[in-house]
Amino acid sequence: MCSIELHCTLCPKNPKFSDVSHLLTHMSSKGHLAHRFKLQIRSQSEVEAKERLENFDFWYHKNNLDSLLSDRLATKEQKKGRSRRNSQSDRQ
Repeated sequence: MCSIELHCTLCPKNPKFSDVSHLLTHMSSKGHLAHRFKLQIRSQSEVEAKERLENFDFWYHKNNLDSLLSDRLATKEQKKGRSRRNSQSDRQ
């Protein structure tokens, strides 16, 4: 994978991040998802919004961010499962 640009071109403030983990946290945030949703709606009638969304989607797929987010979610679910099992065994 090539080096990922650690900033969000989709959000109005164009935030920059120190590492991939912080970028992934941002991309999962309610704020980012709300901006994406609004841009998708605007892209139906505004050329600039459509181009911005297309550029973001290209960057997202080029950097395999869907896979990184999926791996992160799977890891989080595994940790939840382990902590649930541990807390149940502590009660017994």
